[in-house]
Amino acid sequence: MNPPAEPGQPSPFYDLVEAGTPHTLIVRLDLRGDAVTRPPGDAKPDDPDISALELRILPLGAGRYRLCESNPFMLADLFWGDEFFAEERKPGELRLTGFPPQQRYGHTVIMLSGPFDPEGSMAATIHRLGGGWETFAMGLLVVTLPVERWEEFDAATAVQDGDPSG
Repeated sequence: MNPPAEPGQPSPFYDLVEAGTPHTLIVRLDLRGDAVTRPPGDAKPDDPDISALELRILPLGAGRYRLCESNPFMLADLFWGDEFFAEERKPGELRLTGFPPQQRYGHTVIMLSGPFDPEGSMAATIHRLGGGWETFAMGLLVVTLPVERWEEFDAATAVQDGDPSG
């Protein structure tokens, strides 16, 4: 079960992503846009293209980090709340080296047909299940939930009116 949210937070998820600081995250990508991970210090000169993004990241210790913001256009399928391993190349610059075997949160990106209601039933369901949501320009909604709560979310949203904006 999820810990209670801090006062003023509608879900404990937001507490996990609140404290990040700006970093540059360097990710090497394969032809499909998936992250190429190599152990620290083992990057190859012929590795594919690099994606470098300025993101808020929280160091967790022992080369492990948590992403504290999403970018729905970022390749490598990293979203806020995801943890990853990286080597620090210089202060504030990280190179992705791998992922833990299991992520604590799962994510989906939904194209909205109208504005998202932050007080609506879908937002309330997301928060009740210990997750969070973000909206982006062009009507994108990123829903993040603990992996064990997705079936509950699907069941709850199936009985709602089918409009993810509410």
